[in-house]
Amino acid sequence: MAVTHKAVPIVDTESVFSMSNDVVKMSAWQPIDINPRITQGGFNAVCNGVNNSNYKTLRDAYDDSPTNSSIINSFVNFMYADGLKNVGSDLDISKFLDEDTVELICLDTKMLGGFALQAIWNDNENDRKLLKFEYVPIEDFAVELENRLVNPKVIGYWYSWDWRQSATYQPVQCKKFNGTYQGGVEIVIIQRVTKNKFFPLPDYFSGINYCIAEGFLGQNTKTHFQFENKITTVINFNGGKQGAASEEIKKKKAEKIKEDYTGGSPKHHVVVSYNTDGLDATTIDQVETPNLNQQNVFFAEECERKIIVAHSAPKILFSGSNNASGFSSNADEILVATKEMYRRNINPLRKVVIDGLEKLFKLIDVNVKLEFIDFEEFRKVETLEETEEQV
Repeated sequence: MAVTHKAVPIVDTESVFSMSNDVVKMSAWQPIDINPRITQGGFNAVCNGVNNSNYKTLRDAYDDSPTNSSIINSFVNFMYADGLKNVGSDLDISKFLDEDTVELICLDTKMLGGFALQAIWNDNENDRKLLKFEYVPIEDFAVELENRLVNPKVIGYWYSWDWRQSATYQPVQCKKFNGTYQGGVEIVIIQRVTKNKFFPLPDYFSGINYCIAEGFLGQNTKTHFQFENKITTVINFNGGKQGAASEEIKKKKAEKIKEDYTGGSPKHHVVVSYNTDGLDATTIDQVETPNLNQQNVFFAEECERKIIVAHSAPKILFSGSNNASGFSSNADEILVATKEMYRRNINPLRKVVIDGLEKLFKLIDVNVKLEFIDFEEFRKVETLEETEEQV
């Protein structure tokens, strides 16, 4: 969707940069008009959407969509597997990057398209050395750009615990890590190569709307069982002494009837109505959407299909309700699909992580070469295949 209010010259065809607030250019949901002169709360900070809301959209898609979270979790498990190792030198990288940090790096790389680390230095002013890299949530950072119109570059970052409440959680300026000690908080952000220069995009970006829709389906299901699945009883008092009583007496009697009738059960809803005569009696009519169950089934299956496609995930490994799959599938097909998943999905994601981390570790040891170690069962299969090929 694109909305243009005034004719303003575009100085860059890939990304739109404007010194005017009148130009708004959007993709499906993410604004890509980034104006380096517009600040957040008086700070020279450019957020990923309003108050970094785009990151929250991605997090919500992970939290609310069962299919999306299942695929992301599986990919992260395959990425991390048996851990990250240095096979190029004797440097023990676990002293600089613990296992939990590496797993969080894999999760953010898949879910958000990138990750952030804080560089920690020692206190020796005469011999500064890197001590470790600590994980920090990338969604807590906004970028600081050069003060120029055409192709500005990131020169620093701003941190806030919650950008929606930046008045309470005052943003803190952070340095962009460059390999040398600068003092203060030094941050390095590593992300996939995409058209978006300043903020990461995940590889399943086109499926976000289906993740949101699947989350709504889950919420509607919960609402149905909480409210629409209740037993509703209408008790009418038509004329007589009950109808002539005061409002206070009517209210007390209605509460007593509800308690006696339902026993306090939240699944039973009672309506007490006082009427002049039987013609005024209260009735409840329910208007339901035609073919609602069929629609829900269609949208649930369609969301699942589109999310799988957006992730480029092998259907035989992740399809739930669609077609025969999983245990009923041929073991050879599953193995072939798993290998294809490594080539198309896991290895490219691993490359983003390894390329970024190797640049950091080579500041400590130029011979560092990082590799993710596959699960043992996959290593055995590869060894067996290599042996058969040699024979």
